[in-house]
Amino acid sequence: MNAFGVLGGSRLDFGQGALTPTGNPLDLAIEGDGFFAIQTQQGVRYTRDGQFERSQDGTLTTQAGEPVLDARQQPIRVPAGEVAVGADGAVSVNGAIAGKMALFGFDSGAALAAEGANRYAPADGAQPAAATGSIHQGALESSNQDVINGSLQLVLMQRQAEMMEKAVSMFSNDLDKTASEDLPRVQ
Repeated sequence: MNAFGVLGGSRLDFGQGALTPTGNPLDLAIEGDGFFAIQTQQGVRYTRDGQFERSQDGTLTTQAGEPVLDARQQPIRVPAGEVAVGADGAVSVNGAIAGKMALFGFDSGAALAAEGANRYAPADGAQPAAATGSIHQGALESSNQDVINGSLQLVLMQRQAEMMEKAVSMFSNDLDKTASEDLPRVQ
């Protein structure tokens, strides 16, 4: 909320969402702290959206075709075969280790700036560190939005806007009345 107690701004909430099983071995959900790193045209960005695919050349990518990066900020290659991802990020194909996913964390949510619905850029030179979360294969993280609280906040903001509109209308009417009746007329 602002100084007048009305129309608060937006803020990022990195709280944990529910994990929803999908059965897709390339869907990866993070439980706890951390973000996946992805290579975009704008540079390295961070996301909790783990809906990944394997490209033609075997690179693990986002739905938009952006490579998912390991701890050394290199694309992860996943050869053809049965993929298994451990809680620690170890990626194996047909039982052989193919690479390791990394989770990155930041000192605070304020160190990240939103870019769209599900990706974030480090703000003010923030540097990522290793995160403590774990990876769940075959699941995605659902939204952490509290629908009931969000609806209540929307109703509250609507009521506050109506009160402000009424106050402005009353002030305008009083000003019109003062200007038309109370001031002497010059002829």
